[in-house]
Amino acid sequence: CDVVVDDLNAWADWTDSYEPHAIAERLPLDFEDTRELQYFHRMLLLKCFRPEKLIFAIAEFVQLAMGTNFIVFPASTMAEIYADTSHFTPAIFVLSTGADPTAMLYKFAEEKGQLETLGAISL
Repeated sequence: CDVVVDDLNAWADWTDSYEPHAIAERLPLDFEDTRELQYFHRMLLLKCFRPEKLIFAIAEFVQLAMGTNFIVFPASTMAEIYADTSHFTPAIFVLSTGADPTAMLYKFAEEKGQLETLGAISL
């Protein structure tokens, strides 16, 4: 804490930067090098100063530690989803902001000639 208090302007520049979570964006005053910090420690600092950027830091951490395959998920097609369903295994979509597969689902049902049998329930 004393390091931050002693040079508030340098830390303010870092916290005000567009991507403080990015590896290329160095911590002020060579803080990482002099303290032998790992990226996880950097995430703890980010949590204190810019919590809204933490999700980006976590994604970068996972990419560095485990690879891109663990943060980028290929989009499934309705044909792939349909192939995994049965009358015992329905398709359930858990939506997030900006994701709405309803139009894609209705189009697929129409292509299969099953539009009249499609049942959609919103919880």
